[in-house]
Amino acid sequence: MSREQEKIYIDDVHPLVERITLICKQSGMPMFMTFQDGSDSFRTSCINQENSQFEKLKLHMLVNETWSIDQLLSIIIEDAKKNGHDSLYLKAMGIPNKNQLASK
Repeated sequence: MSREQEKIYIDDVHPLVERITLICKQSGMPMFMTFQDGSDSFRTSCINQENSQFEKLKLHMLVNETWSIDQLLSIIIEDAKKNGHDSLYLKAMGIPNKNQLASK
């Protein structure tokens, strides 16, 4: 990534992101987007995630907040222990699913 890409983001992409973000915010539409504008620089916008009916937006945020697969899996496992889950893989690891947590 070059200085030129950062300039392109600031001059050309960011104004569009602001417009899209405003439209989504006003309409209550969940939105998640990430741009890499440098070799280790990312710009992320996420709004109205509470209006999403899918775990995918939550997963996108978790991926965005972590820098390794181990850190990501650790967060997912801790969240599943606290809130339950519907994952066959987590069930195989012995982590209680949503039904098991509800019956406690």
